[in-house]
Amino acid sequence: MSGAGSFNITSAVFAVLGRHGPARRYLLACSGGRDSTVLAHLLAGERWRLPGPLLAVHVDHGLNPQSAQWADACRRACARLGIACEVLRVDGRPPAGESVEAWARRARYAAMTARMQPGDTLLTAHHRDDQAETLLLALLRGSGPHGLRGMAECRELAPGTLLRPLLGVAGDALERYARLHGLRWIEDDSNTDQRLDRNFLRHGVLPRLAARWPRHGAALARAARWQSEVSAVLDEVAVADLAAVSDAAGGLRITALVTLTPARRANALRHWIRTAGYPVPGHRRLEAIAASLLGTGAGKGGRVVWNGAQLHRYRDVLHLLPPLGLARPDVRTRWNIAEPLYLPGGVLRARPGTEAGLAPPPASARVEVGFRRGGERLRLPGRDFHAQLKKLFQAAGVPPWQRDRLPLVYVDGELAAVAGHWVAASFAAAPASGALQLEWLPE
Repeated sequence: MSGAGSFNITSAVFAVLGRHGPARRYLLACSGGRDSTVLAHLLAGERWRLPGPLLAVHVDHGLNPQSAQWADACRRACARLGIACEVLRVDGRPPAGESVEAWARRARYAAMTARMQPGDTLLTAHHRDDQAETLLLALLRGSGPHGLRGMAECRELAPGTLLRPLLGVAGDALERYARLHGLRWIEDDSNTDQRLDRNFLRHGVLPRLAARWPRHGAALARAARWQSEVSAVLDEVAVADLAAVSDAAGGLRITALVTLTPARRANALRHWIRTAGYPVPGHRRLEAIAASLLGTGAGKGGRVVWNGAQLHRYRDVLHLLPPLGLARPDVRTRWNIAEPLYLPGGVLRARPGTEAGLAPPPASARVEVGFRRGGERLRLPGRDFHAQLKKLFQAAGVPPWQRDRLPLVYVDGELAAVAGHWVAASFAAAPASGALQLEWLPE
């Protein structure tokens, strides 16, 4: 690479940095590979142009037997450039069913984000070829515009910003820069394992595309930018549509939602779910939502569940919820009422109060907590009959998905209270008499 080529990469990097304003600190994600090594070298040589100090962070996942050596190599390379380098170690392994690559990426960002301070910018060395791989993978998965926009040049990453200053630079330009400056880097042998989808594209597909279409990288990057613009317009439409159909509590009014065209309704649902932080369901799941929850024959209840979230219909409102903890109705747990009780889905506490509540059980009483099995009855204060819990829940407007997750408190085998709602007449205490207030704090 000529000196002019090196200058062009430097200009591209600082053009990106300039577009997004100054940072309090710049944290460089340093893997020790070629791309982050180039970015570290470039920034170290131009650090006088950075408004804030430059630091490096290296994440050691412990997945490779050489990972400790790689961490040491990163420290030494950064030291030669005069950059402080902190090594962050991640423990654990991916859960069953999740790829190692996806787990490592999530763990890596979590570790680096935890080291950020307000106003920091995290810099990664993703480049144009990485963008092409991301776009092709999304296309092969059947993703829509939000998936096909690829990686963003800049996005919020609490408590700061994530920036990819090399996203417009081709991988071969980085290779030439590295050779010109005599840089040395770590070669991770897993990067050549073509059993991994991204590596298969990188080594088996993209070289053939380059041979036939030499400017394929620029074309795919341009396509990603178009999809990003389309996604922004779709988001604007979704925000306007959701404002028209949302209720005061954040649910969606079904009678208003069904007035949208199917395409706008699906777009609004995807945006609602995505911005709430839940995984967006696929096309078939959205069709199931329309059929079972939104149709005129859907009735007053129902739910659709997918990995990581669920939707419930109750009283003509659509509610978005996280997966509920697994409560076993056949098990009761002993409770020392003076201490919090941790249960599936939340924490149960009893605190003294000045309102009517549960009379403190005698020290000899056996206090247990369970969950609804069906058929439970309770006599409320001031009534001379027992009412079914089902009827009480209906009258109080408790959504069906919450009913089986509310702790039931038993004293010596008798139902004494439903946490957060009712106390049986025979266990009730009057206000200002030392009554206990039962608090259920869902996760």
